[in-house]
Amino acid sequence: MGFLDKLGKGGRANELDRRGFLKRFGAAGALSGATLLGGRELVSAQVAGQHEQRSGSKHRLAGHGLGAVGRVDHAANGFHPTELLTDFDGGEVSRDRSGKTVREYTFVVADKEIEIAPGVYFPAWTYNNRVPGPTIRATEGDRIRIELVNASEHPHTIHFHGFHPSGMDGVPGFGEAQPGESFTYDFIADPFGTHLYHCHSLPLAQHIHRGLYGAFIVDPKQGRPDAHEMVMVMNAFDTNFDNENEVYAVNTVAFAYMNDPIKINAGELQRAHVINITEFDPINSIHLHANFFQLYRTGTSLQPHEFTDTISMGQAERHMIEFTYKQPGQFMFHAPDRVRRARMDELFRGGLMATEAARPQRVPLWVTGTIPLLLIALLVIFFIVVNPIASLRDVPPAEVVAVERAVLSEGEIELHVRNDGPDSVSVAQVLVNDAYRSYQSTDNRLGRLETATFTIEYPWEDGLPLSIGLVTSTGAVIGHEIEAAALTPSPDASTLWVYALLGLYIGIIPVAVGLLWFPALRSASAAWLSFFLAFTVGLLLFLLVDTVAEGFELAAASAVSLDGLGLFTTGALAAVVGLVVLEQYLQSRRDGRLSALSLAYLVAAGIGLHNLGEGLAVGAALAAGEAALGTTLVLGFAVHNTTEGLAIVAPIGSVETRPSLWHFAAFGALAGAPAIVGAVAGGFAFSPAWATFAFGVGAGAIAQVAWQIGQGLIRRKDAASMVALGLLAGFVVMYVTGLLT
Repeated sequence: MGFLDKLGKGGRANELDRRGFLKRFGAAGALSGATLLGGRELVSAQVAGQHEQRSGSKHRLAGHGLGAVGRVDHAANGFHPTELLTDFDGGEVSRDRSGKTVREYTFVVADKEIEIAPGVYFPAWTYNNRVPGPTIRATEGDRIRIELVNASEHPHTIHFHGFHPSGMDGVPGFGEAQPGESFTYDFIADPFGTHLYHCHSLPLAQHIHRGLYGAFIVDPKQGRPDAHEMVMVMNAFDTNFDNENEVYAVNTVAFAYMNDPIKINAGELQRAHVINITEFDPINSIHLHANFFQLYRTGTSLQPHEFTDTISMGQAERHMIEFTYKQPGQFMFHAPDRVRRARMDELFRGGLMATEAARPQRVPLWVTGTIPLLLIALLVIFFIVVNPIASLRDVPPAEVVAVERAVLSEGEIELHVRNDGPDSVSVAQVLVNDAYRSYQSTDNRLGRLETATFTIEYPWEDGLPLSIGLVTSTGAVIGHEIEAAALTPSPDASTLWVYALLGLYIGIIPVAVGLLWFPALRSASAAWLSFFLAFTVGLLLFLLVDTVAEGFELAAASAVSLDGLGLFTTGALAAVVGLVVLEQYLQSRRDGRLSALSLAYLVAAGIGLHNLGEGLAVGAALAAGEAALGTTLVLGFAVHNTTEGLAIVAPIGSVETRPSLWHFAAFGALAGAPAIVGAVAGGFAFSPAWATFAFGVGAGAIAQVAWQIGQGLIRRKDAASMVALGLLAGFVVMYVTGLLT
């Protein structure tokens, strides 16, 4: 019902609506509770006085890193643990002919999925779509009438702890409602105390564990002293249905009271009805920090039984405790220990305050970690030696050979090949333009992933196509086409110089020219600086798309057995990890901040890794004899990469002191020099597999740098339009200049 009942002198519950409650206790502190998933329950308490400003306890325990990540959607659940604390339901009140107070309720049993921890869902069985069910509040001697409507697919009951006739016991055969049916319980609330109710259909453990339980509070006729009252149902959930709990909570939602503390007043008497309905764990307990409480066992006495700060509770055991905090502050209560049945593991493990002793290791860790590896090794050896599926195979072997590189010299063709299939391959003959030719090889029989070099004597002619076939011992022909024959450059000093110049033209020079925009950036306004930073991100995003596309093409051309996509992804992840480590190192030198100069170096590094791929493309094009294509690529990349210099200096456009000239030289070398390395590698040792890996590294670096700059741009809400325009301009400029390549 969402209200707090305060007991009056006559023992009746005086209803106080939620608005009045917040108005009366809005300045209070918090008695906040939380529980550990798969660990001990932990609850924090924050108690505030009338002058909370002086208490120094304005922050909550949740702010200290305790609890789970994220928040539960209480609205989707249909109930909030904070409201469950004081949601006492007095029912529809009337009087019978004898003048006795009658409280009537309707309980509907329905299946419902609820969120019991952030992101953790449980298929619950509920009374009135909540777990625990409604807290029944009555006075000793009141008549209770509850209609149970079974809207589920299983038989259900309500069994009340207390005095009642046998026909009202709520067990199979005595008050059980079948699916689609209903049953009305009618009895007198007796004796007074802190009681509970739960479903008693079979199997009992399943019906309780799924959520069919709740509190049943019966007040004594003479009443109790005024106090702020709450109900705390300690429950747990077996999320994988192995008869062992994984999630522990108070009022169903783990960590709820860590995020939403319970507010109480210093100096005010607190009365908590604590009920242990945890299934599968026979014992639970509760401990109050920095305080003691009066213990009323089962709440059936007006005099306390004990003054303590810790009690243990069996299943279905419940007690009433009273305590008062004299001073404002943060306090906790939690379960110091819990006995588990055959407890071996938990879905969520951890602790906030209380910790469990580590389970002793009977076998050394290195032994338990090595056994699975040894078993896998034995299994592999068994399959290799015995080959149990050999008799099932009556088809020809799968012969796949990949030509990784073709080298043409005067009167000779040299093929570097790799066995790209699962079976060994034996090469018997070589065809060139449909004619058998003599050849030499380093190895005619290739096992899986093995390589070999075939040298073929053939008077090829410059500019004419070549069709080469490797004839295997099974008669299969593995072909390789060369569109236009051209002499492969030899790795002499003059050729190396040519490729180095190519890298210089497409890398260092255009990047250096782009760096000359730095003086203009220093005089730009803040809005224009935002524009150019966004321009940098747009440029990087275009390079990212371009690099990913080229990397995927190379992956398709790589040997299938080497898994081109795997190589590309590995390179990308390696680049991201490397740059993240570098960023953390740079931040550690500046109190956790990344300087503008460091960010410029990161941009240069990302662009440099991309230019490594561009160098590979140019070098491979020239080595394949595509001289015209190579010239076009050189001119296109030179224009294209000029804008990259602008991207590098954009982060330092707002610095007050101009960086030293050697920093600009380092920018040019870091962003442009990899193009030289790529051009040489593409001309003399191009391999689709290694090129795929290189493009993956470039893609990962570009993505990480773009993310780093983008994080800063998100915070520039005052220049949102300039940021959007810069993103678009950077991408479009790169697209237009990219048409030249």
